[in-house]
Amino acid sequence: MKTKNEINVRTDLPSEWMLLWTQRLTAPKTAGAKAKQDCQTGRDALQSLDRLFTSAFKGQSAVAAAQLANVTAIAVGMLDYMAYWKPELVRPWARHRQLWPSAIGVEPRGEKHALAVAKRQRVVVERVELGADTPEGMLRDANASDAEARSWATAVFLEMQRLRPLVRGNELTPLLPDHPGLSAIGLGIDLSEREELPDWASRLAKLPEQPDKSWWNVANNLIRHECPDIHERPEWANIRTEIKAKAKAGENITGKVTARILGRIRQSFFALLPPL
Repeated sequence: MKTKNEINVRTDLPSEWMLLWTQRLTAPKTAGAKAKQDCQTGRDALQSLDRLFTSAFKGQSAVAAAQLANVTAIAVGMLDYMAYWKPELVRPWARHRQLWPSAIGVEPRGEKHALAVAKRQRVVVERVELGADTPEGMLRDANASDAEARSWATAVFLEMQRLRPLVRGNELTPLLPDHPGLSAIGLGIDLSEREELPDWASRLAKLPEQPDKSWWNVANNLIRHECPDIHERPEWANIRTEIKAKAKAGENITGKVTARILGRIRQSFFALLPPL
């Protein structure tokens, strides 16, 4: 019988991580020679870390585990130092992340020093603008410009992330009550009660793992299908008023209003996509 510590222990995680991380360390086709060289250095470092992890986790090597910890601690220290003194270098990366690499542990030098460390960490988070461009960060930004479009883009993006694994595995479950998603704008999608998946859900299952601009095509379809009366929603009253003022007498402005709304949401949606 398996012991408690042996249950659910996996040894294939590195291969899953390596695929995603290698993609993130690949330079864009338009990158210059220096950027490509830096990305190659990153991939070389990743391969070295993977060898240490494999030796420690699969090979039961305490030496490899210690070396992995040492290298990680040094890297975190370097990143923290750079974020404090030159935050503009890591800000583009940090704005699209919710978590910042940091060291944790006991504090033997008293409460005063612990408070000083916590204050420095808050300064780093503020300087790098951690999470500012993530969906959750945008939802928190109540004073953001074009708040309606940002709220809709964020809600749709989160809903797509929630539903994507479900439609891929045909494991349809009710909307989670604590999940922001479309509930943030007064909507919700429960695919478990539908006899057939809508077209946008089928297309959602085929999207690439890393969100890119192709995600908007499905988002656009989702909005049109799930909220066909979006042009009548109260948060878009200013757009209706503006278009109506320029319309001819008796002109049907529904199409123009919907197109303007989706254009605004589209712009905010693209801002959510992680950098290449």
